Amino acid sequence: MRISTPREPITIESNSTFRASFEYSINNPERTGIPEPPPDSAGKLDGSYSDEIPVDDFDDLASQSQFSFSTIVASRFMNPTSELPVKASEFLASLDLSAAMPVLYEKYADNTWHFRRDPQAMLKAQIFRRLMGLRWHTDLERYLQGHPEEAKTLGLNGTSLRNEIPNHCTFSHFERRLALDGMREIFEILVMQVRSELDRRRMTLGANVAIDSTPIAGKANDPDANFNAHYRKKGYKIHSVYDLDFQLPIAVEFTKINDGDAPHLPRLLDKLHSLGMDPKGIFADGAYASYDNLTFIGTNCKGKAHFNFRSNAKENKMGTVDAITRLHRSQWKSEGYDSKAPIDNMLQFLLDKGYKQEVGAYYWNQYVKDWQDHRESTKAKYNRRAAIEAFHGHLKQQMLLEKFMDARGLERAERHILMTYITILAVALCRLQHGITDGLSNVKCFN
Repeated sequence: MRISTPREPITIESNSTFRASFEYSINNPERTGIPEPPPDSAGKLDGSYSDEIPVDDFDDLASQSQFSFSTIVASRFMNPTSELPVKASEFLASLDLSAAMPVLYEKYADNTWHFRRDPQAMLKAQIFRRLMGLRWHTDLERYLQGHPEEAKTLGLNGTSLRNEIPNHCTFSHFERRLALDGMREIFEILVMQVRSELDRRRMTLGANVAIDSTPIAGKANDPDANFNAHYRKKGYKIHSVYDLDFQLPIAVEFTKINDGDAPHLPRLLDKLHSLGMDPKGIFADGAYASYDNLTFIGTNCKGKAHFNFRSNAKENKMGTVDAITRLHRSQWKSEGYDSKAPIDNMLQFLLDKGYKQEVGAYYWNQYVKDWQDHRESTKAKYNRRAAIEAFHGHLKQQMLLEKFMDARGLERAERHILMTYITILAVALCRLQHGITDGLSNVKCFN
């Protein structure tokens, strides 16, 4: 059953940066251009960041012939595998991030100051840092100073007026300018790009998803990090939606560690809906099977949810068909009452009247009955959810998510998490852009 709701995907008429980015990538399949400042545009340097030059009007610069959307294209793409690793710099040189350019322009440049650095190259440098396990921006600077050929492959020298590799202040400044909202937009852009590439191959992103949370340890002196007795750690919590077919994160929320899991399910599914995805299968543990969530899924989602219920789970009497029918009949004086309404219409009618618990109890009973009547097959389906736990373990053990958590404060910590998720999506997108559909999320194949 699907009952219409006011929720709608983002529309073409939207003027958001995200929509502009997506429209640009669709309308410009040739993917041309990266801005390079004209030779005569240099001004007096501020001194804080050596890679920035003043420009009177960014729009004037954008209209000049030097302003384009080109990206570095590797002469030969090689798909990295664990058996045949590839240099991360060479792999990223083949990655087209032009869809993110509107966000990079908005965040990394304004009408007063213009970047000297190629914004795609600067974003690739942040991805490169995580693929190489470089903890600090100073580590990134030292590595590139010692490997100038890789810096050139990434596009980090040879395009600026000074022809020099950026220093750690420049990398840090780029990340701060991008800020949390910029990273969130880039994450969604990459999800949409991955979805578009898969659609071209008649493959569907977001058809089967798992939803789960995982705690992340924060710094001991982080004022925003709280202690959770259950996890026995002080930190934060990541709430993820994970595509089970392609092993990719496609939605994420970041909260304090003591926030409950269940309230985030509707918001995460709404994010998928806004990106044009409506899962056929939703897999989550019993903590998400609240009455509110069961009602939300039953009335807003096309697919079926798979939860893990306790062996002693029982039906709720107020959610039986007879109880729902009696409650519906008690509203015979209300406007819109239909004595012959089918059960689906009864539920919507009662939901509109504010009977959320009763409607939630009805959906609870349906799931519990299915769990009891088909326990073995239902358990087998539910076990697919374990893949998201493996993904979270991969983030901590292979991507060193907790070890590299050096940021203090909720916003900076979320930036750290988002850039890691962006890295995974960027690797998947690069493979898809070159016709590879297997092993999209493998990031331990670089040297």
